[in-house]
This record gives sequence, structure tokens and C-alpha cells, in this order.
Amino acid sequence: MILLIVPGIIWALKYSQVRFLILDGQMGIMEVFSKSARMTNGSKMELFILYILLGLLNFAGALLFGIGLLFTVPLTMIVVAFVYNLLLKTDITTPVSSPEQNATIPSSSVTV
Repeated sequence: MILLIVPGIIWALKYSQVRFLILDGQMGIMEVFSKSARMTNGSKMELFILYILLGLLNFAGALLFGIGLLFTVPLTMIVVAFVYNLLLKTDITTPVSSPEQNATIPSSSVTV
């Protein structure tokens, strides 16, 4: 049983950013999964610890007769979106622009 749980957790962390990438709407479905895998490469343990802490926070909110969930669930969504933005900015494997956009401007066309 444990042999199925651990790989499932790893795959869940690997593809945890898919929903945000789909909402960005700039890529196809296969590109979204591969980009999510690249984004989370090397940070799965940190993501695991973060999701455990957020789960405990939501559990503590549920212990307060569910009223605490009114605060902890939105906080969890904000933190997860913030982590997505951090991972997106630190994804160095994706080129920022195409080579055509990086072409140098001839010095004769620049006016001062």
C-alpha cells in the first residue's frame, strides 16, 4: 500500500501547478503538464512541507466549529497562488521571448 501512496504524493506535487497554468491559457494541455513538472523540479520537498502546514492550518480552522475555515481557506488559496507566481518567476528553463524578439536593433535606426 505504501508503494502506491508515496509515488502518488510525488506526482501530485509534480503536477500541482497545472490548474494555474491552464487558467493562464497560453499553452496546450501537454505543455501545461511538462511546464508544471519543470517548475516544481527541485522544490517538491518544500511544496510537501507547505501543503502539510496548510492542511494543519485548515484542520485547526475546522476545529473552531468551522468558523475558522472562513479565514484559513482563503489564506490557503492566496499562499498557493503566491507560490505559483514564485515558481513561475524562477522557472529558468522557459525562454522569456523568442529569438526573433531578441534581435538587436541596428544602431542606425536608433534616434536620440
